[in-house]
Amino acid sequence: MIPLKLELKNFLSYGEPLQTIDFQHHALVCLSGKNGHGKSALLDAITWALWGQARKTSGTGKADDGLLKLGQTRMLVSLEFEFNTRIYRVRREFAKTYGKPHAALDFEIFDPVNQRFVSLTDKTIRTTQEKIELLIGIDFETFINSAFLRQGQSNEFSKKSPKERKQILSSILGLEKYDLMHQKALDFVRKYTDDKKLLVKIQENNTREISQEHDINALLTQEKEKISGINQSINIMHEKLKLLEHKKLTLNSEKLAYTQLVNQKNTLENTVRQKTADMLTVLHLWKKVHASSLSMPSTKQLEEKKWALIKQEQGFLEIQQKQLIIQEKILQLKEQIQKHRASVQKRSDENLFTLKISLEKQAVTITHLQMGIKQKELLKADVSQKIIALEQELITLNEKDKVKDEFNAKYAQAKAQFEKRRAFYQALIQKGNWCKNELTELEHKKKVVHDHSNPACPLCDQVLTVKRKQFLSNQFASHEAFLTNRFARMSTIIKKLKEILVTQHHDLELLQKEADIFATIIRKREETVQQMVTFEKEFQTHDTGVKTLTQELKATEASLQANKELVRKQEQENIQALDQDPFLVNINKELTTIEAEKALLVFNTQEHIVIKKQLHDIESLLQETEKIKPELDQQVSRKNTLERAFYELKSLKKQYQELVAQVAQKMCDPEQEKKIDNTITEQQKELSLLTHQKDTVIQNMGKYENELGRIKKLITEQQDNNEKLRILDNEIEDYQTISQSLSKNGIQALLIEEAIPEIEAEANTILAKLTDNQAQIFMESLRDLKSGGVKETLDIQISDSIGIRPYEMFSGGEAFRVDFALRIAISKLLARRAGTALQTLIIDEGFGSQDEDGLARIMEALYAIQKDFSKIIIVSHLLEFKDNFPVHFIIEKNSSGSKVTIEERG
Repeated sequence: MIPLKLELKNFLSYGEPLQTIDFQHHALVCLSGKNGHGKSALLDAITWALWGQARKTSGTGKADDGLLKLGQTRMLVSLEFEFNTRIYRVRREFAKTYGKPHAALDFEIFDPVNQRFVSLTDKTIRTTQEKIELLIGIDFETFINSAFLRQGQSNEFSKKSPKERKQILSSILGLEKYDLMHQKALDFVRKYTDDKKLLVKIQENNTREISQEHDINALLTQEKEKISGINQSINIMHEKLKLLEHKKLTLNSEKLAYTQLVNQKNTLENTVRQKTADMLTVLHLWKKVHASSLSMPSTKQLEEKKWALIKQEQGFLEIQQKQLIIQEKILQLKEQIQKHRASVQKRSDENLFTLKISLEKQAVTITHLQMGIKQKELLKADVSQKIIALEQELITLNEKDKVKDEFNAKYAQAKAQFEKRRAFYQALIQKGNWCKNELTELEHKKKVVHDHSNPACPLCDQVLTVKRKQFLSNQFASHEAFLTNRFARMSTIIKKLKEILVTQHHDLELLQKEADIFATIIRKREETVQQMVTFEKEFQTHDTGVKTLTQELKATEASLQANKELVRKQEQENIQALDQDPFLVNINKELTTIEAEKALLVFNTQEHIVIKKQLHDIESLLQETEKIKPELDQQVSRKNTLERAFYELKSLKKQYQELVAQVAQKMCDPEQEKKIDNTITEQQKELSLLTHQKDTVIQNMGKYENELGRIKKLITEQQDNNEKLRILDNEIEDYQTISQSLSKNGIQALLIEEAIPEIEAEANTILAKLTDNQAQIFMESLRDLKSGGVKETLDIQISDSIGIRPYEMFSGGEAFRVDFALRIAISKLLARRAGTALQTLIIDEGFGSQDEDGLARIMEALYAIQKDFSKIIIVSHLLEFKDNFPVHFIIEKNSSGSKVTIEERG
């Protein structure tokens, strides 16, 4: 990993705007500046971008909380780096708004063909981080213990315990794959052991079930004997039921004969009833005709009265004929008068024709004008009503609009409260998921601690004592209780908060509907105002039309009145001319004489009507007399029919009495049939009970036969399982051997043992330059025990002019040289190892303990190892030391934050 470009904003002392630091063209860089100006912050930015970890202040849960610049809510770091000739970019963000933290991580690779970065970001930050660490092949702890000498932590590797040192070397050498394989081998051992335990239990269960074969055979024999006895009882019961069914069939035949007699009786009874009704109908008709014949007058008398009335009516008709002749003469005279008057009037009316035509036209014009005015008035009234309705609607809409502002404030407040609660709910869900994951991990740790078959720690593979296991168990239990209580409280809060959110969401939907109503009101009010303007214009148009038509109507009516007066005068003159005409005077005298003759002819209309009515009544009586004659002719036939019906009814009633007697004799006893049915029902119940017992026995037999068949299968299965157990034992033995070989005391220890001489040689080369060949490092991987034997360790011993001493016995300056030599050696080892290309060395301060000669030697060592690293970054504020570097990144701090400038000194 070679840093190329670093961009940061609001990170520690660096504020806004976004700053860019370009390392690409510089192999040896010195970061210089005053204390607290932000030199180490650039290195923290690199580690935070790659691993999400950096310095951490006390009291903060995560490093992110302390890295954010004071007064800011969002920080950003972007790092471009080269790895195996490819360029990558990591962009990490952190924001904290309203107390809620939010993080984001993007991982990209540069596409040289299209000259742009392509995303490698995974679905979650965790999986994206794993992808980054898998690429560069090193985690944060290994980095700060090898290639990154942090300020005040140069002894990060040396001060570690032997076990921790071995862990760091294991990470540098990429031995985690052996741990994974070791764990997989253990997983296989556990899996096959569990499979073996399961098979053993299955074999034990199978053995117990196979041992029951003899008992099941005995039970099957008993059931066979039971079913033989039940079959005999069922056969006897069937014979009894057959006899009862025969008795019931005989009884049913008798019952059928009785039913037929009853039906015959009922049929005969209906026949008698019908014959009686027919006879009464004929008798009633005979009596009615007989009574009519007795009250009817004689036909001769009716004929005499009829001819007398006809003569009176003929006298009235003669008078009426004379009146018609006189009326015809009167009409002829009137017609002559009318024709003459028409002839005379025709000549007179020619002068009036023009005037009348003018009158008719004016009348039509007046009618049209009146209809036009009426129509305009109706339109005015309709428009006026619409304007009044719109004004009323506008008042209503304005009243509703008054509460709009109050509603908008209420709606905005409710929406903001809902969003705030929803954000809190989502945060609680995330914390709840974290608690569940922590509890799951704790449960796994507890199982490991209580696993007596494996006394080794799952993390470090060291043997755990009983006391240590008890201590870990108590710690796990305490932490589990805390997390359980916390998860329960959060679950309660989440449940209640969810109910509140559901209710509030429903309320918000209702408020949204009200908001839509208010929007509709505003739109409707605008439409109403526009309609009012349109209607007012239309009203003015109609009003103007009414005034114009009214004026025109008045003028036409005045003209019409004048023309009517002229017509009236002309008509009076024409009437006077007709009254004085000689022909008309003579005709009128003749007409008067004829009308006097007509008056002398008296025609009594009332008397004529009475005579016509009497004549009509007599004719009606004559018609009835004619109608009744056929009925009188049938009276004899009806009498004979009545006599025959009487004798027939007498015979039918005798037959009916005989059938009634037979029905009484054939009547069945219902109790006998009921008794037989009860007996059959009881027998059927017993038969059903026996059948049920038989079915139960058959089921038991089937069950026992199935059990015997299953036992045969179990015997075969037991043989197969014995073979599987033999295979599992071989697998367990093989994977136990593999697990031991891959453990930290196996192949990993051998690989570390091989790497130690390489580290010693490299460290001693650098230390010889720093101490003028006065000191040498020894790393011991085994330690002799007083009780005999050896112990795995990784102790550091230093030999100088005084002798061999432990690391802890050296002074600060001497210890720094040892730390420096060891860390450089480990870094070079890390850079050379296959699969790892961490070709960057970072040293943050630590040179203050060196004198002038020591600083010069360190500088020589740095130049000597420069060819082994693609980039070396040094942080120092010592003037006599930093002047030896060709490139300086000068960091200065002002009120807005830290700034970086590059200075090249040749």
